[in-house]
Amino acid sequence: MTLPFSSFRLLVMLILFPVFAWLILYFFGKLAGFSMFTASADAFGRTSMRVLPIVGIVIYLSAYILFFVFFQNPIQIYEVNRNHIGGLHGYMDHGLQSVLYNPSENRYVKYLQLSPSLPASKFTDTFNVQVLYKASTSEYYNDTAPMSLGAILMEIILGSLMLFILYIILFNIAQGYYDEGKGLTHRLIASRFHEVTGLSPLKALIAVLVLLAAISLAGIISVHRIESHYAGLYTPQQEKLKNILLHKVSPGDTVAGTIIRRFQGCESQTVSKEGPGDRMRSKDSWYTMMHYTVEFRDLVHIPVYLDIAYADGSAEAKELDKLFADRKTYIPEHTKELNFTVKEDYSISLKKP
Repeated sequence: MTLPFSSFRLLVMLILFPVFAWLILYFFGKLAGFSMFTASADAFGRTSMRVLPIVGIVIYLSAYILFFVFFQNPIQIYEVNRNHIGGLHGYMDHGLQSVLYNPSENRYVKYLQLSPSLPASKFTDTFNVQVLYKASTSEYYNDTAPMSLGAILMEIILGSLMLFILYIILFNIAQGYYDEGKGLTHRLIASRFHEVTGLSPLKALIAVLVLLAAISLAGIISVHRIESHYAGLYTPQQEKLKNILLHKVSPGDTVAGTIIRRFQGCESQTVSKEGPGDRMRSKDSWYTMMHYTVEFRDLVHIPVYLDIAYADGSAEAKELDKLFADRKTYIPEHTKELNFTVKEDYSISLKKP
């Protein structure tokens, strides 16, 4: 299996992140009035070796996140407009491959994808329109979900938080640099920022936020336009397939299907307990879930795929695990038709013999 990043893309990332970190140190040196490279070397020389890796990791992560927020989003907008595909959601073939139904070709097509999603868990949720895009330097497609309004807002908040943390770290390093940093104050930094950039920190912050908002809006509009295109293209076929499917299955029916894939996942459950002073305390407990992809071949003219999940170690999971050679394999060693019951919400459960 090939790596999810091309060698060129990986090389660019390895070059740009140190360069971006260097530019941050250089710019802050202009604000501080002395070389931040010398100040950093001096600070690291006086810092406990246990603290040094933590500070280095924070600076690197800050550079990474700031690079992603300020530079990657425009690149994503360009890529999603340039190279995109659409289809009706099918199933996850393995950890880096998804299968979509292409109504134009009347067949399922496999795509290399980072973080593919499991099939629908209910008959009513099957054949949803899905849009993927990929960078020109990568073999792997990505989902458009990271370009949603909520995801972009989270990126901006995280980028702003990391920028603040980075500023505090660099300010403390500069302030502790012998006599040169003793007179350094936030007011002086703000004054020098105005001298260097010609803008006050507040105006610069507003300008950056407006720019990020414009980029984010452009991304949201681009994704919406492309999703609307595929929705208009494939919605008639989607509705036709769903109508036929929902005429074939009803709650309480028994349908025959075959297990074709198995994946392991983790889920959490919040448990509330009464603590001291009659106060309720919540605790998250994690447990392993086994996800099985079921293929139904006789409901419509193409196979239908559903996800069915059971807690690891449950009687149902043990029964389905007999189809697989061992715990590591995701493709069954034996295939046979099993009976499943359609539940009230149109999800399925393994029918007991």
